[in-house]
Amino acid sequence: MPKSLPVMRMYGARKSILVALAAGLCTAARAQAFSAPVFTNSLGMELVRIEPGTFTMGFGNAPKLAENGTQDYDEQPAHQVTLTKPFHILKDRISQEHYARSGLSGTATDASWDQAAAFCRWLSQREGRRYRLPTDAEWECVFRNSRNRTAGLGVLGMEAREWVQDWHGVLPVDPVVDPIGPVTGTTKVIRAGTRRTSLSPDARNSPWRLGATTFRVVLVTDPPPMPSAGPPPFTQAAVKQTAAP
Repeated sequence: MPKSLPVMRMYGARKSILVALAAGLCTAARAQAFSAPVFTNSLGMELVRIEPGTFTMGFGNAPKLAENGTQDYDEQPAHQVTLTKPFHILKDRISQEHYARSGLSGTATDASWDQAAAFCRWLSQREGRRYRLPTDAEWECVFRNSRNRTAGLGVLGMEAREWVQDWHGVLPVDPVVDPIGPVTGTTKVIRAGTRRTSLSPDARNSPWRLGATTFRVVLVTDPPPMPSAGPPPFTQAAVKQTAAP
């Protein structure tokens, strides 16, 4: 019996080495996948890599209604935004096929923010990667680049209503780095091209005849930064100040 101890120890050491090698290969594979221009997950969802950068978000010089009535208070003022980390964003909005696989109620073309967030949690658990909704700033960055034909991002359909991660609030005046919006609030931001609106997280088109809202996801590796200080005033949380839909 004593002669078998060295063999058992050797076997245990070899097993530990193999486990460590497998973990290292898995980590390397994940890192390589995340650095690819386009990442395709196990469901066939294609996500485009977005590089860090700095851009201007918003319009005008102060958070107030523009004199010509074409801009809402929450689309002002213009301020500098810097994104310091790359991320991958879904090329197009979530398809009904992928949404149905989650087992969630509703549809991909008429989802509440709560349902969109639940889909991200389901997808993260299934894939073993961290998926979430894009922040308002990330969505704006992709939208601006997608309008530039020379950017060649291949991101589609950003004129329709889409949920983003942030609670609704007025835009900051000073430059910001990796912003994720207020720490809390009453409504969640909806983006549709240059337009910025908001609704309650549980709101859907049916049966209330609100604007149908869909979503797309981003794949990230780092934890999010701290949110900004506070929510918007209740009287401003879901107010639209133009007649535009």
